[in-house]
Amino acid sequence: MSNTTTAYQFDSQGYYLNETLVQKLGEEYLVPPDSTMAEPTFKAGYWTKWNGSKWTNEKIPTTCAEAIKKGLTCISNGQGKHNYEVKILLEALVAADSEHYKTVVSDNFVMTIEEIPEPTEEEKALEREQAKQNAAQQAIDDLIKQMTIADLNGDEEWKAELREEYQTLTAEAE
Repeated sequence: MSNTTTAYQFDSQGYYLNETLVQKLGEEYLVPPDSTMAEPTFKAGYWTKWNGSKWTNEKIPTTCAEAIKKGLTCISNGQGKHNYEVKILLEALVAADSEHYKTVVSDNFVMTIEEIPEPTEEEKALEREQAKQNAAQQAIDDLIKQMTIADLNGDEEWKAELREEYQTLTAEAE
């Protein structure tokens, strides 16, 4: 007859941590408050959680939308196995759909996922204008490089053509 048996530890929120051995004292096992003798049932895609009387399986979100709906959060600089698993999950979900979602860390280090709102019509117009300005500046920069090459080669005809093109571009940019 063994003097020890297996107990199952959980964190402060009830999430499974690990197995541990507990000793028997008289007729009773010395089970710590963060442990139970009930054996958990593990299921792929689920976190195993002690609810105070039995183990339950809690579905792990597979999309940012599911994580938001569930209200899934973690402490970004926190300790603990489950907190770390949640942090890694949040980061992975956002990495898989970073065009539509982002992680946000509050002043008290709580990390969540937020949906990135669609840009307003004003923001879209500003983006289009900025892209147009960037393209015009790039064309001007390219012309300046070509003018330098034409100047180094002493090609006056090419320089004249490039100068005309440059004047047209700068007039359009204004």
